[in-house]
Amino acid sequence: MPSQPGRVFTGTDSPGGPLGGDIWFRDSGDIYQFIPPATWSVLAPRRLGIRHPATASSVDDWAFIADRAYEVKSIKEIHSVAGSDGSAVTADVRKITDASAPGAAAGATVLEMLSTALDLKSTANTRVTGTLVTTVADLRLAVNDKIGINFAGTLTALAGCVIVIELQAI
Repeated sequence: MPSQPGRVFTGTDSPGGPLGGDIWFRDSGDIYQFIPPATWSVLAPRRLGIRHPATASSVDDWAFIADRAYEVKSIKEIHSVAGSDGSAVTADVRKITDASAPGAAAGATVLEMLSTALDLKSTANTRVTGTLVTTVADLRLAVNDKIGINFAGTLTALAGCVIVIELQAI
């Protein structure tokens, strides 16, 4: 964070949570990230990055609950060891507007945010940028909308996987 004597920044810590234990600060609409041991970065005015780790034992899971209006700008994934099951091994990122679970069938309140699910059997150590759906309304979150991750297939051998979702406050 830039040196700003006399300024007080408030922040949140989420050890073991969907932000991976990083500490996030919001000040006048700018989002700062503290990455231990001591690095600060301004992500961008009113931008937020969500880091969601996944392993072979991962299950459908929540990644985020909106505290204001946001729009998803990008979804990326990388893994160090690919899933090895004989069938497809994928992760889909979803907007959920009701009490449905992250693995519930897609429908009016469970909306896919990617045109194709992320392939968790793709080449290891290669960043994959998902293709967002073209319906902007499906990428916009209202207060209390949620982002869930729906895993499909058996995640056998998957390791070192992280899904990063970039949001823009609107």
